[in-house]
Amino acid sequence: MASGPVYGFVYILAWSRYAVARFYPGQSLEFFLDGHLRAFREIGGVAHRHRYDNLRSVILRRRPEIQFNAQFLDFARHFGFTIHVCNPGKANEKGRIERLVQGVVSKTGFVEFETNRYSVPGSYAGMSCEILAFPDSLEVVVKGRKVATHRRIFERGKKQEIPGHREKLLERSPHFKLQRILALMKGMGAEVEQFLFEAEREGEDVLEAAYQMFRLLKGISKETLLSAVREANSLHVHKVFYIQSLLQPQSSPHPVCPQDQRLLEITYKDRELDDYDDLI
Repeated sequence: MASGPVYGFVYILAWSRYAVARFYPGQSLEFFLDGHLRAFREIGGVAHRHRYDNLRSVILRRRPEIQFNAQFLDFARHFGFTIHVCNPGKANEKGRIERLVQGVVSKTGFVEFETNRYSVPGSYAGMSCEILAFPDSLEVVVKGRKVATHRRIFERGKKQEIPGHREKLLERSPHFKLQRILALMKGMGAEVEQFLFEAEREGEDVLEAAYQMFRLLKGISKETLLSAVREANSLHVHKVFYIQSLLQPQSSPHPVCPQDQRLLEITYKDRELDDYDDLI
C-alpha cells in the first residue's frame, strides 16, 4: 500500500454543525470538487451560501479585485450557491472548520467530537491529537500515528469506549481497577453480561473472571472474544478457562514417553494385506 501525505476536505453546516470529511492524496481542483459532490449527497442538498478560506481552488487573486477560479465559479453557478471568501488574517472567520479537526486527549483518555466522547489508549492522555471524521467512522491521530478508530456516533452526548484503551488508566487507580474492568466487560455486549451473570451464579469470582477476559483482549479482537463467549453460553459452560482454551490452545508442555526408550525404536516388516484374507 502506498503511503504519503493526505489532504482533508471538510464541509460543515454552520447552524447544525453537521460535518462531512473526506481525505485525498492531493489538493488539486478535481479532489476539491469531488469533496463537494460527496458532501451534497451526504446532506441531501446544497447550502445557499458557502464560505471559504483563501484557497487557490476558489480564488486566484484578491487585488486589484477578487478573481475567482473560473472552473469553480461555473461549479457554484451550476449548483446554485454563492461564494464568500474569508478576509486575510481573520482566523475567527474560519475557526469553525479548524477547531473541528483538532483537539487534546483528556486526562481520562477521551476525545470529544460533536458533543460525543470517544476513548483513546490511556498512554496518550493529555496529548494533542487530530480527529479525522469520515461518514461512517472516526480516527484519532497523535503525532502522525493512528491510535484509535471508532464507529462514528450521530446522536448527541454519547460515549463510545474500547475496553483495551483503559488499561494504563486503571493502573493509576488500583482501588477501582477490578470494578471498572467488570463494568467495561459487561458493556461490551449482552453475551458477556450473560456469561458473567451465570458465572457468578455458579460460584465464580466475577471480578477475577472479568479481569481474565479483559487480559485476553491484549492479543485478540473484541469480535473474536464475543464469538468465544457466545459459544460458551450456547454450551452452558460459564468458566473462563473454557474461553481461554478456545482462544489460546496450547500443547502439553510434558510429552508422554514410555519408561523404556527402546520402544520408540521398534521396527516392523511390511506385509501385504492379502495375508489377512484368511482371517475374515
